[in-house]
Amino acid sequence: MTPLLALLLHCSLVLVSFSSPIKPASSPNSNFKSNVQDAQSLANKMLKNIPAVHKSCVRKTFTNDPVSLEYIRTTLAIPSAPKLAPISETHTLEMNLRRISDGLQLHQRLLQGVKEKMDCSGDLTPLLAEISELNTHINKMK
Repeated sequence: MTPLLALLLHCSLVLVSFSSPIKPASSPNSNFKSNVQDAQSLANKMLKNIPAVHKSCVRKTFTNDPVSLEYIRTTLAIPSAPKLAPISETHTLEMNLRRISDGLQLHQRLLQGVKEKMDCSGDLTPLLAEISELNTHINKMK
C-alpha cells in the first residue's frame, strides 16, 4: 500500500503542477511593447519640438557654407560626429539599444554644452528632460 500511495502522491503533484496557473509569457513582452510605444511617442513629441527650439536658439540665418558651419562647430566646441556602423543581421537587440542609448547621451551632452553658451536655456531644458526620459525608456528595454 505504501508504494501505491507514493505513486498516487506523485501523480497528484504532477497534475497539480500542470494545472497550476503560470504567469503568462506575454507579460515581459507586454512590458517591452509598452516601453517601445512610450519611447516612440516621446521621440515623436521631441521631433515636433525640435524646430521650435532651433528657431529660438538660432537667431541668425547660417548658410550651408562649410566655412560658416566649421565656425559654428569650433565656436560652440561641438565634437566630431561618431562613425556609424551599418546595421547588420549579427547585431542583437541589446547591441542596438546600447547604441541608441549612447547616441542619446552624446546628444544630451552636446545640448548641455550649447545650453551653457547660448541664450535659449529655457527652451533647451524641456528637450534635455525629454532626451533623458527617452534614454530611461531605452534602458528599460535592455
